[in-house]
Amino acid sequence: MGLVKIKNVQNGKIGFWKISHDDDLKFAETIFTSYHPNWKNYRNNKRRHQILATRLLAHELCSKNDIKQNEFGKPYLISGTDFISISNDNNYIALLLSNHPCGIDLQSVNTKILKIASKFQNKNDFIQNNKIQELTQLWAAKEAMYKVYGTPTILFKQHLTIEQKSSNEFIGFCAHPHIKFQCKINMYSFKNYLLAFTSEIIDH
Repeated sequence: MGLVKIKNVQNGKIGFWKISHDDDLKFAETIFTSYHPNWKNYRNNKRRHQILATRLLAHELCSKNDIKQNEFGKPYLISGTDFISISNDNNYIALLLSNHPCGIDLQSVNTKILKIASKFQNKNDFIQNNKIQELTQLWAAKEAMYKVYGTPTILFKQHLTIEQKSSNEFIGFCAHPHIKFQCKINMYSFKNYLLAFTSEIIDH
């Protein structure tokens, strides 16, 4: 299926890609070659396809650039002033291109979230129950927020708190000792997926 949609959002745009057998993987091998340059070393065919499909999606949004990853795996554009964030789940890929530090996360809604809720949910978060949909919202929001800076010492349960403003708008707070900021987080749903992305850094 390939490119599903490009959506304009505050301060940037989001691209969606659905992996399919029709993806032009030969072309993908020739573009954005700094993004996972050793992709052939992956034994998992699905992971290799995922990397190449991400290159194809990036080509749709910022064709004259390339993507590298820092020592923590956070992607960044090698030229220009824009920022980038990438997420994938099963056969879908989402890419956020923004004019400020940003984060995006794509999550399928399923019962697996119940097993890890205690690792990321704190007493100040907007929910205090075990509803799968809301827990997935919380997880996706924290993932998107974490990706703004991608610092491994930021802990989801201890440092990140999410407040809900409406059904699809949230505010995230980071209380890391050395990294303090707030951000707006928007949430969309499609099929059995939730997509969370930061739309504005309020204070940092």
